[in-house]
Amino acid sequence: MKSARILLLFLVACLAPAAAGTLDLGNGTRLTYTTPAPVIDGEKLPAPDFDADGRALVAGLRLTRTVTACEGGFTLRLSVTNTRDTAIALRGLIPLQIHAQDHLLVAGTSIPEWTIFRMARHKNDVPGPFRPTLRNEAAQEAAADNSQGVHGEDDPGETAAGAVSYHADPGFVIIPDTGPETSALFIGFDGQTEHLSDVSVRPDKNLAALQTLTALAEFDGVAVPPGATRTTHTLYIQTGKDCDSLLRAHAQRIKEREGARIADKRNVFCTWYFYGPEITADDIRKDLGELKRRPVKFDTFLIDYNWDDRFGDWNSNLERFPDGMQAMAREIIQAGLTPGLWSCPFFLDPKSEALKRYPDLPLKNRKGERITNKTMPFMDPCFVLDPTAPSAEAFLTELCRKFTGWGYGYLKFDFLRIVTLDENAVFHDRTMNRAQAYRRGLEILRRAAGERTMIGIWGGLYEASAGLVDIMRSGSDVRGHWDPLPGDPHSTRYPVRMRQTFARAFYDDILWTSDQDALQLRRRAFADRWRSTRPHISMGNFTDEEAFSLVVYRFLGGGVVQVSEKLDELDQDRYDLYKMVIPARAPVARRFGGWTDYLPEKFASHFDAKKESGRMPLPPWSVITLCNWNGNTARALAFRPADVPDLPAAPVYVAFEFKTQTFLGVYKPDDTIVQDLPPHAARVIRLTPLGASDRHLVGTDLSMTCGMEIQSLDGATPVLDPAFRDFPATFTFIDYKNGKAIITKIKTNQH
Repeated sequence: MKSARILLLFLVACLAPAAAGTLDLGNGTRLTYTTPAPVIDGEKLPAPDFDADGRALVAGLRLTRTVTACEGGFTLRLSVTNTRDTAIALRGLIPLQIHAQDHLLVAGTSIPEWTIFRMARHKNDVPGPFRPTLRNEAAQEAAADNSQGVHGEDDPGETAAGAVSYHADPGFVIIPDTGPETSALFIGFDGQTEHLSDVSVRPDKNLAALQTLTALAEFDGVAVPPGATRTTHTLYIQTGKDCDSLLRAHAQRIKEREGARIADKRNVFCTWYFYGPEITADDIRKDLGELKRRPVKFDTFLIDYNWDDRFGDWNSNLERFPDGMQAMAREIIQAGLTPGLWSCPFFLDPKSEALKRYPDLPLKNRKGERITNKTMPFMDPCFVLDPTAPSAEAFLTELCRKFTGWGYGYLKFDFLRIVTLDENAVFHDRTMNRAQAYRRGLEILRRAAGERTMIGIWGGLYEASAGLVDIMRSGSDVRGHWDPLPGDPHSTRYPVRMRQTFARAFYDDILWTSDQDALQLRRRAFADRWRSTRPHISMGNFTDEEAFSLVVYRFLGGGVVQVSEKLDELDQDRYDLYKMVIPARAPVARRFGGWTDYLPEKFASHFDAKKESGRMPLPPWSVITLCNWNGNTARALAFRPADVPDLPAAPVYVAFEFKTQTFLGVYKPDDTIVQDLPPHAARVIRLTPLGASDRHLVGTDLSMTCGMEIQSLDGATPVLDPAFRDFPATFTFIDYKNGKAIITKIKTNQH
């Protein structure tokens, strides 16, 4: 897999220099770039000489480079038309390459003064901001090559500490330390449906200056017949107010072209992160009984891995589910939940009956060999499905209709990235590359599942999934610990998963609903093993502060809240934490105050109950979350109301802390609110704007939204949304008059 990658990068490095062009974006941001010749198999082409219209002819290949002004900068597209008499094998197109630091200045600054926000291709990659001239954890993660998509045990990968080349797909945002308001610079392609991308930054050996920046469109050696044309996605070179606004603009462009789907069910119970591969029908029945007995309101029950007989055939495993999966779906529906089912449709067991019916399904490499891979190290190798094979549509359609025919309304598709991992893959349709084959396979799955079926993707491409999926995993599989544990081989840090989620938050509720993987709040030491296989999955080694922080983390994500527990063993105090975020009612939180450490520390969530039909007219409020998740020491975190983005304007604000149920005081916009936080702790503060003298709700102890659980007011008593009426609750009010505050509490139990 790596040999093709190394060869492509070598060929790019060997390209002859081309004539330079210059783009001036203003405010000290200026770049001088070249557009090298296409990378094709078996030839090293001379540098193109583009005319004033952006056209060039190189060895029988007609190039067209289109540069267009856009808001904040420019766009670039490059196309190649084969005017030869024979087909070529196109490996890559490079619309933009920058050599040397003085050819790229951002707000007048060079690479030692940059933070770079990296976008990343695979869920196990770790995106986010890093300093390209430092040797720390964030920079090491950013140096992972886009082609390194599978890491053992589904954990985030690492790269050699000495690596000095940083890779992104589909792009980077460069954030200078100083500069005018519109000084952040986005360089990235606007999609993954035509090709994958590798936008790379290489500092010099002293980490003191930029050596190269290359925007490579990976076409994987696709056949381009005589007369045919291949074109890159549009490459945006665009300045903006800040990193977040540039990333959201990128997601919005994808939405406008590909569409979007937002999940209407976000409260999911999942079997994997306790039972693992040993799930049985009786386990599910016990949990369904517990869900009926305990009042947290889930809407979906997901049966994960190992319900089936064999990858490819996807029949019921009658040893584990003796009545079959259709009967199991009926039981879940009778419990008032939508049934969900896991599968990995792009994997084929070599012994499957499906291969006898559809022998053309396996994907092959350049040697004509069937490509094999395996989902996890303990599994047997499987063939990889070729979505362009003649029988692929029939096979995938048959699969989806089997699942929906059984009654499953939520289909979780795992390991779809497997189609994109081998750069030596040769698809049945030789004109398709990995990105196009992935998209074709997902389009087939969506058509077969139907518009009403909810589809979740675990381990797929991001931009290439837009418009087809409802739920998208934001990062690597979770683990039952915060920091590595002695003797546990599955011991990567939990904060890595948090970083992945926060770095991908710009997609959420624009393209899909995110899933941060399952909450697992149980107390279970590593030695207390559940059954025999994958014992680490059943672990639960979180302190009380850490368990609360994990719930806060799901609240900040604003997407699916997924839970995985053996409910009849779960301590009541840990179970009670779930009601704080289920039903999911929070938007995606907005970070503020900068992101200079491994994880951001300050977030704002804004609520307006009037926008929800049938709800009481509570005035808008905000929830500020402070997170001491970097390091292992106690710290004080502080903010001013004036620093909170989009905070409703008011002369003063009431601050009320949710976890400790503490009235903190009344603050002016420029006052400082301080919280002392233990290690790995979080605090959640409702900021209530105070205007005219009146009675205001300032705090609750039920939902972390601090108000969205209220349906209306009956006099002075809140009436709860039906989903919350099984819980006792305490509501804190302030009577504010002439600058004086009187605090009152109302307890209610509406069961």
